[in-house]
Amino acid sequence: MKKYKIYSLSLGLLFSGLCISCSGYLDKEPPLAVTESDVYSSPERLEGAILGMYSDLKSGYVLGGKMYIAMDFIGDEFEIISSNGYQMQATFDNNVGRNSRENGEIWQYAYRCINSVNTVLDRLPFAQDVAGDNYNQYIAEAKFIRAVCYFYLNTLWSMPYMMGADALSVPLRLKCEEDLSDNALARSTNQQVYDQIFSDLAAVSDLPVSGNNMNSITRATQAAVNMLKMRAYMAMERWQDAINCGESISGYELLGSPADVFAAPYINNEMIFSLPMSNSNRNTGNAAVPSYYYNGTSAILHAGSIYSETGYGLDADNRVAALKGSANSNAIILKFPNGSTGLDYVPVFRYAETLLNLSECYFNLGNEAKAKELLLQVRRRSLSEADDVLNFDSMQGSTLRTAIYNERRLEFIGEGIRGMDQMRRRETIVKMKGTNLERSYSPEVGTNGYIYPIPQTERTMNNLIVD
Repeated sequence: MKKYKIYSLSLGLLFSGLCISCSGYLDKEPPLAVTESDVYSSPERLEGAILGMYSDLKSGYVLGGKMYIAMDFIGDEFEIISSNGYQMQATFDNNVGRNSRENGEIWQYAYRCINSVNTVLDRLPFAQDVAGDNYNQYIAEAKFIRAVCYFYLNTLWSMPYMMGADALSVPLRLKCEEDLSDNALARSTNQQVYDQIFSDLAAVSDLPVSGNNMNSITRATQAAVNMLKMRAYMAMERWQDAINCGESISGYELLGSPADVFAAPYINNEMIFSLPMSNSNRNTGNAAVPSYYYNGTSAILHAGSIYSETGYGLDADNRVAALKGSANSNAIILKFPNGSTGLDYVPVFRYAETLLNLSECYFNLGNEAKAKELLLQVRRRSLSEADDVLNFDSMQGSTLRTAIYNERRLEFIGEGIRGMDQMRRRETIVKMKGTNLERSYSPEVGTNGYIYPIPQTERTMNNLIVD
C-alpha cells in the first residue's frame, strides 16, 4: 500500500495548505514552480505547508469525509436507503471486506495525511530559523494531526482496547517515506498505538489555549488536544485521567441554541475544533459529509433511533425542533443545512462533548451527583425542566448511566460519535432494531463485521500484515 502514501512537500501539499487558509492565501497568486527547498525558504510558504496537513486531514476520505461518516454508519441511528455502493453501504451493513471501496479509500488517504505530517516533522528542523517563534507550535500541530489519524485508524481497525491491549491494530508509520524501502511494517498493538497518540500529544503547552476565531477553531489548540486525550482515555477506561483533561478546558460555553452551533459562520464559543470548507476548497459528492444527511435520499433516521426513546424526541426540545426534519418523506437531521453545496464545516470537538464526557467519567467513578449536574447542563440548554418528561432527581445506577448514554446519542447524532461510543464500550450493535431486517454485531464473537479488516492493497504491498 506504500505507493499511496509516498509523496514529498511539493505543489500539491503547498497549494492545499494555501486553499484551506482563510487569512489571505486564497487571494494570492501562487508561483508556477515551487521546489521543496522553496517551501522552507519563507515564513509564508512554510505556513502553507503546515496548513497543507490540515487540508489532508479534512480530505473527503479522512476526517472531512468518509472516516467521519464511518463512525455514524457503524452505529445504530441511521439507515442507508441509497443503492449507491459508493455511499458507505458496506459499513452500514457491517460487511466491510478487504476490497471494499471505503476500506481502501480511508486507509490510503489517512496514511497519506500521516506521511504529510512525517514529512513536515522531518524537514522542519532544517528551517527552524524560518519558522522562528512558530517552530514549536508547528511541531505540536503536526503531531496533533498524526494523533487524530491514528486514533480513528485504531478505532476502525482494532478491537476495543478493553478487550485486549495487545490486540493487533495498524502499522505505526512515523518516518517520512519517499520510496519503497520501508514497505514491510508489522501491525502495532492497541497499547502501542495509544502510547504513540499520547506521546504525540505531550507538547500541549506549545499550542494556543483556546479561542473563537478562525485559526483557533480550525487548527490545533490545547483544548482540542485535551479533547482527543479525553476520548483516548475513555476508550481505555482511565476515567480520572479523562477528567483531568476535561477540567483543564476553559474559554468555551454552550450557545443559547444548539442550532447556532451549526450555522454560518461556524465560528463560535462552543466549537473547539472543526474542519472548514470554502467555495475553492471543499469536499464534494460522496466524499462530503453533508451529502449523506441533507436531502433524505442517502442516510435517514432509523425508526428506532434515539428520537424514538421516551424523553428524547420531545417537540419542546430545541434539538428536535431545530435539528430534526424531513425530506423526501424521510426523517433526517438538519445539522448540515448547506448540504447541497458542501460548505458546512465538519464539527469534530465541541464543548457539549466536554461536559458529557465528564458526566460519563464521573459516573464511572461513582460520583453520580456530579455526573447528573453535567448532563443537565447540556440538556437544559435545549429543554426546560418544565417541559421535560424525565425525572432526573430519582435517577441512579443503571438508569442514570442509560440517561447519560442517551443524552450523548441525542446531542451528537450525525456528528460521527455514536459508533465510536458503542465500540469503545464493547456494546453489541443492533441495526434496524424492531424490523424484520434487525441484525446485531458483537465484539464477543470475533472481529468479523465489527471492525474493518486490513485492506487488500496494504496486504499486497506489506508482507508483514497478519490477522
